[in-house]
Amino acid sequence: MSKASDKVLGGLLVALIAIAVVGGLIDAVRGARDGDAAGLLPTGAVAPTFSAVLHADGKVIHSSDLAGKVVVLDFWGTWCPHCVNEAPTITEVAQKYAASGVVVLALDEAYEGGPEPKAEVAQFLKSNALDGYPVAYPEGDVVSKFRVAAFPSLYVIGKDGKVSYRGAGEISGRRLREAIDAALKS
Repeated sequence: MSKASDKVLGGLLVALIAIAVVGGLIDAVRGARDGDAAGLLPTGAVAPTFSAVLHADGKVIHSSDLAGKVVVLDFWGTWCPHCVNEAPTITEVAQKYAASGVVVLALDEAYEGGPEPKAEVAQFLKSNALDGYPVAYPEGDVVSKFRVAAFPSLYVIGKDGKVSYRGAGEISGRRLREAIDAALKS
């Protein structure tokens, strides 16, 4: 091969690598924007039934009790750094939207599966000044029902009982408020 054809091939190779890198960056940004929800229930799916015990008062809440309401389910654990970072946002949103009838539940999960000990969660809430963080302990295999594989994972369920938003990873307050506002309008 001549030096000219080597340069053309080299240029094509560089161009192909550049296209692949840019395409990967676009996909990464799109995934981050959309909450990288791979594996979670799709938007529009009927949310599975569930029940959970509220940390604040020990009352059992069933998904059927929430019919006709917008519900935010945040799957988290004290051991998860992104969950800890997100907790103030979840608390703020729970307080802001309570008057609108939105129910926010932070469904606690231990690293090995199942709820963490209540005393451990209480200490976590106290040491992080998370008064009003809406912790609930799921009963049964709620994590599997919602196909949660990463923490935090979050769902917004519309008044019609269908998933209107889902995402894995830490969510911004702005994005969560947008998702809730959209669910309230539909």
